[in-house]
Amino acid sequence: MVLELSTQSQFPDQVVRDIVRVALKSEAAMAHLRYEQFANECQTFEQRFRITTEEFRVKFEAGELGDAEEYLDWFAVARGRDVWLQKSQVLDEVAV
Repeated sequence: MVLELSTQSQFPDQVVRDIVRVALKSEAAMAHLRYEQFANECQTFEQRFRITTEEFRVKFEAGELGDAEEYLDWFAVARGRDVWLQKSQVLDEVAV
């Protein structure tokens, strides 16, 4: 996929390109960090309940575990992990 960036900048194209490149690298680094934070939280739940996050999700979505607050927290953390992984992967694929 090719995306085009259009600006009304008064600055030279190379300056704009460099700034956008740095901004994307910074955002990619943040996405990696957030993913790792959510992944670590998932590991904490996995150790506590002795099942993987994937196994938990199957059981939770099937209604086998109920709706205890800790399960809702784990579900939210797992979703956050997925979102940040996707952002991280997309940003890693961007070339400026």
